[in-house]
Amino acid sequence: MERIDLSNTTLRIGINPYPPFMRINHISQVINGIEGEMLKIFQSYFNFSTIMININDDYGNENIDGTWSGMMGEIHANRMDICFSGAAMIYQRFLNITYLYPHWLEKYSYITLSPRTVPSNDFDMFIRPFDTNIWILLFFSFILLFIVDKIFNQYSSIKLKKQNNNKHSENNIAWICFRLLFRQQISFPIDWIKCLNAGKMIIIIWISCSYILTTYYGSYLYSVISVPPNNAIDTIEKLSDACQSNQIEVLAMNNSFLMDSFKVILFCKSLFHFLIFFCCCNHQYTTDPLLKSIYKCMEFVDHKESLLPYRMLFQCSTINDCQNDHLERRRRRRGRQQQYAYLSSVSRTYFSQLKFGQELLYIPPSNGESYFYNVFVALPISKTLQPYSKSFNLIIENLRASGLYNYWREKEITWAKLEHRKQQVPNIRNIFNGDFTILTVYHLENVFYVYLAE
Repeated sequence: MERIDLSNTTLRIGINPYPPFMRINHISQVINGIEGEMLKIFQSYFNFSTIMININDDYGNENIDGTWSGMMGEIHANRMDICFSGAAMIYQRFLNITYLYPHWLEKYSYITLSPRTVPSNDFDMFIRPFDTNIWILLFFSFILLFIVDKIFNQYSSIKLKKQNNNKHSENNIAWICFRLLFRQQISFPIDWIKCLNAGKMIIIIWISCSYILTTYYGSYLYSVISVPPNNAIDTIEKLSDACQSNQIEVLAMNNSFLMDSFKVILFCKSLFHFLIFFCCCNHQYTTDPLLKSIYKCMEFVDHKESLLPYRMLFQCSTINDCQNDHLERRRRRRGRQQQYAYLSSVSRTYFSQLKFGQELLYIPPSNGESYFYNVFVALPISKTLQPYSKSFNLIIENLRASGLYNYWREKEITWAKLEHRKQQVPNIRNIFNGDFTILTVYHLENVFYVYLAE
């Protein structure tokens, strides 16, 4: 194929500067990213000049009259030639917009605030080992034992002489069972043992049950102290349950394909369009009821110039606070807070976690139970560039075959990790500069961990 020359052409380039697809510097120059590197290669190979247009996360939607808003509207109206924004290739867009070959397969999932870790000094930790029904049955068991003791004392053939009539006497079955439950030493009067054969049977059965109960209770309590539990929402089903119980607010980007995708699931008018949509998104129909419940509590928000909605970062006054004030985040996270989930691409959520830290954000495990869609990512082009699409597609295919896309993504991951470590350096310096007032009782838990390791 003959190489085309666009040296006298200025292309209007739409960009959305978020990793791993695009990264720019402080003067808005493209420096890295998967699609950023693609743009550099295109510009070097075809010799065209560029005018950069930041779309600010406004991908656009189809209006009732058939027109498009946002980035897709600019492409459709030939006011933008090509867009490097990690745009998803979905059915509605494909009918109206021309795409180059897909260069990336993206998964769509969600990210939440870090689940609240239950502190090891919570009072309810002593109640948590047993279910409510177990505690109720245990309470009624002692009431029943008290009644049985009264019956034995009333109708026994040999009257037992007690020093007092208090129920806490050594001859009281309920009191004996209570002490056995706490593994306390019991001294049984000889006359009492000879007289109450039925009582001895009750004591033997109770000792066996007490051993099982106390062993389970102690094991559970020690595990809670060593590894505090959390309420992680790690599947779509759990996310749906949390929505139905109003325990979480689900957020999604405004003017993104997620708006239309959930609406299509709920309001598609024909079986044909329904099947086409799910074929394009590689989604299974069996999760439709879950998506319906999630959509009911979903809110679409704008968050320009931020990887995540500002509402998710409400613990900190600014994003810089989120990056630097580690101790304030720990203090506030211990309190009960509103939980949020943000629906987006796995790439975006992963880099958000790298930027703000794993102590603030939680990403569910990488499995089929936490994914909504698998979609292709491709570059939308205007009618002006359609005659050159074959030449662009050839470059895209060669880059894919060489494995450069994965290499560029790994470079972005390395950069994000280094940036996060740089942000942690001031905090480490503060600790070694003699600021020991930050120590709290929670740090003493480390002593317990060391004790267990011995």
